[in-house]
Amino acid sequence: MAGTARSCTACRQAKVGCDARRKPINTPCTRCDKNRIECRFDKNFKRILTRKLTANLTNELHQLRVSQAQAQVQAPAASEGSKSSPLDIQLREPEASPAHASFFFANVTEPLPDFCIGNITIPPKTVIELIQHFGDNYHVCAHFIKPIESLAVFHAVSPLLFWTIILVASQYHEAHCGLYEQLLSPYEELLRPFSNTAIQSIHEIHALLLLCLWPVPNRPEAISPTWNYISLAVGACIRLNLDKAASPNSVEPPRSNPPRYQRRPDEAGIQVQRLTWLACLAITTQEATFLGLLPPFSSRFYQKRSRKAVDELKDYLLPGFTPKFAISQIMCNYNLVLEEVDISSAQLSLVETFNSALDRVWQTYLAEWSIDVDVLLQYAKLNLIATALIQIMVENDTMNSQRHTDIQILIIQGSEAASRLISDMKTMTSEAIANQGKPGNVIPIYYPRFYFGVLFFAAVFMFRAAYMKPSINHDAAIEGLIEVSNIFRLFPHHADLKLGLDTIQHILRYARSEEFLSSPTSSLTTTNRLGASFIWDTLRRTAQFVDDEKPARQSDNEQQASRATHDTNAGSSAIAQNTIYHDTSDITSDVASTLPLPINLDWGDIDLSFPTFDIFGLDAGEHII
Repeated sequence: MAGTARSCTACRQAKVGCDARRKPINTPCTRCDKNRIECRFDKNFKRILTRKLTANLTNELHQLRVSQAQAQVQAPAASEGSKSSPLDIQLREPEASPAHASFFFANVTEPLPDFCIGNITIPPKTVIELIQHFGDNYHVCAHFIKPIESLAVFHAVSPLLFWTIILVASQYHEAHCGLYEQLLSPYEELLRPFSNTAIQSIHEIHALLLLCLWPVPNRPEAISPTWNYISLAVGACIRLNLDKAASPNSVEPPRSNPPRYQRRPDEAGIQVQRLTWLACLAITTQEATFLGLLPPFSSRFYQKRSRKAVDELKDYLLPGFTPKFAISQIMCNYNLVLEEVDISSAQLSLVETFNSALDRVWQTYLAEWSIDVDVLLQYAKLNLIATALIQIMVENDTMNSQRHTDIQILIIQGSEAASRLISDMKTMTSEAIANQGKPGNVIPIYYPRFYFGVLFFAAVFMFRAAYMKPSINHDAAIEGLIEVSNIFRLFPHHADLKLGLDTIQHILRYARSEEFLSSPTSSLTTTNRLGASFIWDTLRRTAQFVDDEKPARQSDNEQQASRATHDTNAGSSAIAQNTIYHDTSDITSDVASTLPLPINLDWGDIDLSFPTFDIFGLDAGEHII
């Protein structure tokens, strides 16, 4: 009969064939009869996603383990020994989101020794707290890592990933942040051999990806190795064919105690393999486009593989992953096209084409849209427009009416995307701080560095676009810089954000300078990398002002100190203080005075050492032609 289901509810849920209609009435199908479950036909059937079933089973397992632990603690036999288990700590509740299963459940019956790296020894209780902290605040952005069931096995099988998680989780941990500096040197010794040997384990790829999401601060003499880590991870993914995992039925059963058992990629699980491939796609696309490089997965061959992986993982992906993947695909496509088309007159039409494609992503995935997805969308638009804008302005210095119009359109569209990105990040940060302590909420200080990098890029783009010809409203650009500085100052202990705040303060200090007013984009220090083109050139010009003003400021400070001493002796110290404040508060006073923003106008003297300067992965000297 038309409109009548051929399969029973259980078989439809499992997506398998059903022979109920070929059997007598009121006789269960073969599958339901074998599994001893009710065979029925529900009229309003709605398939439950597999990830929800998995999460429910995981939660039940967690409750079972908790009850077993409580029973052991209350058992009379447990009172015979006075020693308490090093794992006798309160277990956290499962994740609120059903799609994000808990990363780690402490097994209170597992005996654990102290964990050692170099000459550093960490007790099991501290390690468990850091692992749980990673699961609560970092794992949602690193969903490709399989949840941990046994710390002892995980440490023995994957030492690099184990210590990478401990290092990342300790950096901003309230109780264990002091471990971070102690772990850096022994961790670098552990990581060093992987830079000149072939990556053979999927867990080693995971460790490299974590270092790309939350990079280790640079040593003063070193250049950021993030791009090297990405290259190693991508090469290993391709070499291990993580996107072409065999079906579960074709995987050979593992041998008993085989040599280097953990290094067989097929035994990591097909789901984890393909999630790792997609993570490489997302992270490399973000990092490459920020630097102005071609993303490694831009070819149609890899795009086809990635789409197939997404289709096969539909039930395992977190909400928002599919639109993010669609945006990353478009970013790969337009970077490839803009790389091949070097005619400046065609840039605007290409921008409009890809901009429309990005808008269609929003319309298609509106049901699972969120602020973090919109941040990526606005960055994709900004990156697209900025790339085309640089090519138009650098390739041809002659100004005609058509070129003038194209530049004006791109500047307006790019500034709108940058302003929207800043607004999104402000909303996302304020909501996260307001919901601090609630299950599933991640504090912004634990966000991957990408979010803060593109936020800084958006502010600098608006600032530089305000001084292009034709220009936008200067005050709007200054307000964007102030908004970003107020977000950065919320996290004074974040190394990158502190450096970014100091830089924005210097940019604001010299925002009204004639040097910026008369600096077209065609005179950028470097044009081979997009982020360096805008950010590094702006920092270089700011550094020149700092160097040029230092002698004069030193002389002024000496005169003010002498005058203050004289005025103090005369009983007029209040007048001297007002004079000093007036000298340092004339920066964008016409704009800042009308904004209800907690900006501090007393910048002070900040020494920017540009030979070792690094802001969100843009190293000084690395990008100079």
